[in-house]
Amino acid sequence: MKTIGIITALTKEMLPIYNQLGALVGSEEFFNGVIYHYVDKDKIFYVATSGIGEIYAAAATELLAVKYRAEIILNFGFAGSLSPKFSIGDLVVGKSVVHHQYDIRDIGASARGQYQGRESEFWQLSEGLREGVQAVLPERLPEVVIASGDKFISDKKSKSDLVKNFGAEICDMESAAIAIIAEANGIPALVIKVVSDNADDNAVNDYEKSTETGIYHYKRIVRNIVEAL
Repeated sequence: MKTIGIITALTKEMLPIYNQLGALVGSEEFFNGVIYHYVDKDKIFYVATSGIGEIYAAAATELLAVKYRAEIILNFGFAGSLSPKFSIGDLVVGKSVVHHQYDIRDIGASARGQYQGRESEFWQLSEGLREGVQAVLPERLPEVVIASGDKFISDKKSKSDLVKNFGAEICDMESAAIAIIAEANGIPALVIKVVSDNADDNAVNDYEKSTETGIYHYKRIVRNIVEAL
């Protein structure tokens, strides 16, 4: 059976996913949440609610990789839009991600976000997974650059900084960690986000509203994704 790990930061982000993954066969608690076990035909899914933030997401990714031997890592969740192209409720798929708060330029890196020993500040997400999923969706999702870090972006200055320095189109607080740890374990990763806010002065209110309603946009595509893996 193929083993697939799924990470969401919040329980609310999982609601449309629960009933799309086959039979629930078990669960167990881990340091900051619960991992649910589902079986669907020839696939087993381990679904982790990690909590918000890069460290929690990194720990959940490592757990899925090492303990549960995940062959694929998926991340579903909310993101702020940095581009006028995207509106609240839109679905997007990540093509690359930068950890925008990582900065060791003073000790040798040539760019903000560039990790030691790497030439680029960007971490690439799996093109193979992305194309496989895009092929079975009713319509292709926009493919975006993600700026990821441990800050909820809710002001124009921060938003402009991410666009100017990285060409980022959306922002979140987990996908950098997921991409980095998945790559370290040799596991392909796919990130699909629903826009919850515009990363501006109204972001907090928009985000709160979206956590109640916006995630249900996933309902129309989750089964397609499951079948494609």
